[in-house]
Amino acid sequence: MREEYLLIVAGAIFLWLISLTFLWWKVYSHYQKLTKNVNAGDLKKLLEEHLVKLKLTSDKVEELTKRCDIFDEKIPRSIQKVGLIRCNPYQDVGGDQSFSLALLDKNGDGVVVSALHNREATRMYAKPVVKGKEGKYTFSQEEKSAIEVADKIIS
Repeated sequence: MREEYLLIVAGAIFLWLISLTFLWWKVYSHYQKLTKNVNAGDLKKLLEEHLVKLKLTSDKVEELTKRCDIFDEKIPRSIQKVGLIRCNPYQDVGGDQSFSLALLDKNGDGVVVSALHNREATRMYAKPVVKGKEGKYTFSQEEKSAIEVADKIIS
């Protein structure tokens, strides 16, 4: 009975030794891959260089994050919606030489520019747009259409 007990204990120790050997081999292999082509004295230098690069990368990420925050603040106020309507408001001029152009931001604020072309001259008008609506100046049908085309753009 005592011999069987010793045999079981020896088997358990043997299995434990095999598992520890396997784990040691995995760690050693990983260490060898990390230190490949590195001298013993260079390992400290390599790690220090890596830490410097890590710090530089961290600083760059922080700078880029700040720049992205600035862009996020400015983007809603940039032109995001454009609507163009060409028209012929005069019967004596051939072709659609006149137009209305709406330039709007995310909130529908911006400007509508109209150019009326006839044989003698071309006249241009600009009117402010606030939240897609007219303010002080009344919009023509073409200007309203240009704003509607711009508002259909998904931002």
